[in-house]
Amino acid sequence: MFLGRVISGLKRTRVQILLVYLIGMAILSAAAGLAYQMTSELYIRNTKRHLTETANQASTRVEAVLAQLDPISMLLVMDERVQSLMYRAKQGASLSVEERLSLRPIVDNVGSLSWLIAGIDLYTEHGPLYPLQNRPLEKVIGKDGLDAVRRKAGQLVWIGADPDNPSLLVAVRQVRLERANLAGGGYIVMKVSNALGDVVNTEFSSLKGSSMLLVDQKGNRIAATAPGPPDLGADILHTVKQSEELNWTIHIFVPLKAVTEELGVLKRIYECTLIVGGAVCFGLAWFLSKRITMPIRKLRKKMGGVHIALPQTNEESYFNQEINELNQAYNKLVRELHRLVETVYEKERLKNRAEIKMLQAQIHPHFLFNTLESLYWTLSEKKDRDGARLVVALSKLFRYSIRATSSEGDDWVALSEEIDHCRRFLEIMKFRLAHRLEWEIRMPEELGRVAVPKLLIQPIVENAIQHGIERSVGQGVVALDVESVPLEDGTPALRVRVRDNGPGMGYAELERLRRRLAENGGDEADGSGEGIGLANIAKRVRMHYGAGYGLRLDSAAGRGTEVQLVLPNGGASR
Repeated sequence: MFLGRVISGLKRTRVQILLVYLIGMAILSAAAGLAYQMTSELYIRNTKRHLTETANQASTRVEAVLAQLDPISMLLVMDERVQSLMYRAKQGASLSVEERLSLRPIVDNVGSLSWLIAGIDLYTEHGPLYPLQNRPLEKVIGKDGLDAVRRKAGQLVWIGADPDNPSLLVAVRQVRLERANLAGGGYIVMKVSNALGDVVNTEFSSLKGSSMLLVDQKGNRIAATAPGPPDLGADILHTVKQSEELNWTIHIFVPLKAVTEELGVLKRIYECTLIVGGAVCFGLAWFLSKRITMPIRKLRKKMGGVHIALPQTNEESYFNQEINELNQAYNKLVRELHRLVETVYEKERLKNRAEIKMLQAQIHPHFLFNTLESLYWTLSEKKDRDGARLVVALSKLFRYSIRATSSEGDDWVALSEEIDHCRRFLEIMKFRLAHRLEWEIRMPEELGRVAVPKLLIQPIVENAIQHGIERSVGQGVVALDVESVPLEDGTPALRVRVRDNGPGMGYAELERLRRRLAENGGDEADGSGEGIGLANIAKRVRMHYGAGYGLRLDSAAGRGTEVQLVLPNGGASR
């Protein structure tokens, strides 16, 4: 239903004009968004290139600062005293304390050559050389660091932060002994002041919220422009530069928001253009649609007032030629309709009355009551009380069914009379089916005074027995309930429910029956002539009460069938 309303709304001229406007605005917005996105991507690419160049410059500057320590360490490597003591230690000689302390002037002299040097330690292959109380080299730089120093074969290797003092950096160089054919004889460990943060801050002119981070090969922080770790959860631009000399990495983090912040002016220009252009286009579309649809709406309103009364001609003239031609065709149709309506209305009225009489005049034998009367006395003389009671019930059933109708159409009876008629019918069927049928009727006493058309409920009960109970093997139950219920708009109504526990119907069969009941034409009386079909009942209800009332079916295979008859709660019987 909702989809049908949407499709119906899309067929309106004004809606179609509005849709064209919306599609145009959507295309314009998409084009503006695409242009803004392309501009943003171009700006971001340029920013990435700038960050890459900055990282390269910072890496070069760090390497240059630390490269000055390479020749200084070579002074110790080439010192004759250092070479001599390490050679003796390699030969297995035991060095005295005085010999080891003799290295102090040499170490102090070399350490004074650069402000970066915070201390220098010397190691032989077997242990500390100077100072005397040094820890084993492997505990200072780790086994991986020691392996890396040996692989470099005499080159200065940057290990990273000092494990004992994170504010210092550690660089190690293996000493090659000239007297031992350049074999490794010991190590020089330089502890360098971590002043790289000043270099990083000098080289990095950052955007708002951005930061630069220098880490060693183990991922330990060496220097940074901002305290704490960067917020990697936010949308950021991340540039990485690996130093080939130091095996350290420079990371630059720039929030994407800081990059696109400068595009705000361009974005506002696009937004203002869309707002102003959209407002102008909407005004033009509104004016155009109003000029086109106003005459159509007036004519539609004139034509829409024909639900109850006959349509009237529309003498108004419009500026649009096509609308005027449509109006003239409508006026011609109205005049033709006025000429035909009286004849058609009278024919339909007579046809409806004839159909109602035909529906009721199904059983009309002239000698029936005399025969039943004779049969009753015969059974009474033979003291067959059950048979006599059955004949009485049958006689009352026939008398109720064939009572002459009034000149206005169907007879109207109290609901209690119609329910009594159903009760007599069920008693007769109980006599015929014996233990196979059980029935019950429930109705509040105050509802018995409501007026209903005669023979409206009994055919439903008959249908439940014929198609439900008789087709089942076990004991069957027919329940008839009458109750007062409100409709969706709050109008009080009667609901008559007839339920059976028969075999029921499948979904396809139920839908076919529902469609037949919804049709106006056709006769659904069963072929035997013994009952009035459900379609005839639905048709009679529509004739008397309109389309808002009628039959509602619910059934499932193996669960029986329920038929609901909804009628107005019109008060006392006529």
